[in-house]
Amino acid sequence: MQLDEFANQLYSRSELLISNLDSINEKIDDFATKIELADERLEMLRLQTPNLTIIRADRAQLTKISRKQDAAMSVSLMVNCFLFIAIVFVFYVISEGVNGNFL
Repeated sequence: MQLDEFANQLYSRSELLISNLDSINEKIDDFATKIELADERLEMLRLQTPNLTIIRADRAQLTKISRKQDAAMSVSLMVNCFLFIAIVFVFYVISEGVNGNFL
């Protein structure tokens, strides 16, 4: 009797273990599916990332160009002001020299 009960307990426990293993296998399969989906999404992001990097690089380059243009415009404005003042001074010197009242 005890041997039969022991065999029945072993059999019921083995069935329980098998059902638990099946459940674990299903969970592993679900997890593997999720990993595959995440891997596909990651690959899509990798494919899109170079475009984003190029856009960021273009924006950075445009910002640098814009700053250089602003600096060039500032220098150009200063040079033009200096030339205007020099021309006015030359005309003043010439006019005063013609009038005989130079300095």
